[in-house]
Amino acid sequence: MKDRFAPGYVEPMGERECKIWREQGTQALAKNGVIGDPSKASADKGRVYLDRLTDFLVQEIEKQLR
Repeated sequence: MKDRFAPGYVEPMGERECKIWREQGTQALAKNGVIGDPSKASADKGRVYLDRLTDFLVQEIEKQLR
């Protein structure tokens, strides 16, 4: 199944690229709508990313509540 994953935009994401991404969407950077190289993805990595994102969001919400 991983052979179906095609990389999209894999260049560095600087301020310019982030601005384009926010204002014009993913398709402006990658015709296939992919940021990065999904062929390197795994369930284990996904769990780590979600756990870290959750921790970050909880911290940010807690800051707002103080």
